[in-house]
Amino acid sequence: MTDTAQKTGIRLIPPFLYIAAVVLGLVAGGLWPVALLPWWIRLSLGPALIVIAVVLVRPAMKAFRARGVAFDVRQVPGTLVTSGPYRISRNPSYLALILISLGIAVIADDIWIVGFAALATLITRQRVVLPEERILAAQFGADYAAYKARVRRWI
Repeated sequence: MTDTAQKTGIRLIPPFLYIAAVVLGLVAGGLWPVALLPWWIRLSLGPALIVIAVVLVRPAMKAFRARGVAFDVRQVPGTLVTSGPYRISRNPSYLALILISLGIAVIADDIWIVGFAALATLITRQRVVLPEERILAAQFGADYAAYKARVRRWI
C-alpha cells in the first residue's frame, strides 16, 4: 500500500479472520470431536469446495490487476471493478474464503470450523462488507447503485 493511497479505515483483513476461524475450529474439534461425515464425502466434497474457491478468487484478483486496482480492503479503489466473477457476486473473494473454510471443515470432519467460519462471515459482513459498500457508494455513486441493483452481494 502506498502512502498516497486513500485509506478506507477498515482494519480487519478477512483472510486472517478465516485462518483464525479454521485454527479455532481445529482446536475445538481436537478437544470436543464430533464426527459426522463418511470418508468418501470428506475426500470428495472438501477438496471440491477448495478448488471452486481457487477457481473463483484467481479471476477476481486478475480483474483487479487488469484495472490497476489494489486487492486490499484498506485502500479505496480508484475504479469500480465489475468484470470477471464480479459479474455474479459483489464479494467473490470473501465467498472464496468461506468455501475454503468449509472445504477444510469437510476434510477435517470438524463441525466447529463451520461454526467459527459462520462467525467470521458475520464479522466480515459487519466490519468489512458494509463499510466497503458505503465507501463504494460514496466513491462511484450511480454507477455503484446500478451495479448493486444487478449483482447480488454473495451469490
